[in-house]
Amino acid sequence: MRGLVEYLFGPGKRNEHTHQRIVAAYDDALLGAHPGEFDRARVAAELDYPRRWFAPETTSEFVYHVSISNPVEDRDLTDAEWAEVAETAAQRLGFGAPHSSTGVRWVAVHHGKSTAGNDHIHLVANLVREDGGKHWLRSDYTVLRRVAKEMEARFGLGGFLRSAQQEVADEFDRLFER
Repeated sequence: MRGLVEYLFGPGKRNEHTHQRIVAAYDDALLGAHPGEFDRARVAAELDYPRRWFAPETTSEFVYHVSISNPVEDRDLTDAEWAEVAETAAQRLGFGAPHSSTGVRWVAVHHGKSTAGNDHIHLVANLVREDGGKHWLRSDYTVLRRVAKEMEARFGLGGFLRSAQQEVADEFDRLFER
């Protein structure tokens, strides 16, 4: 978890990360944070707490990370719009109510445009729940597609909000359309 948080709030591979901040989270106390080096450790520790406390033996497959972007042809979304996208995605992925025993800890980080010019956020979650159980994602590709289409209509976007998983799913669909 720490390495991913460091990447998201760091300069990026080509110094493309700018104005890094949390636009949505399981806990409102994290909103708007622009973590410096010290605070990055705190954000990572906050996200990783359930795993460290309840399931320290879990060392893999507990981090969920997806980037959600809109095409360069579309307008940039505001932080409030990205927050709505992230909160809707988190709710539909079943991340649960904040601080509930079955909820998971998650954040959405906005850090400027990609090297291709796409405005985007990263949705990151610890899949170890507050009760120590594991949150099992089901059909996240399909869920994210539905959220994307809904948000596209809501915000009047001409393109299609994308996630890396959606691109893989689209390719899978094309293979079986023949």
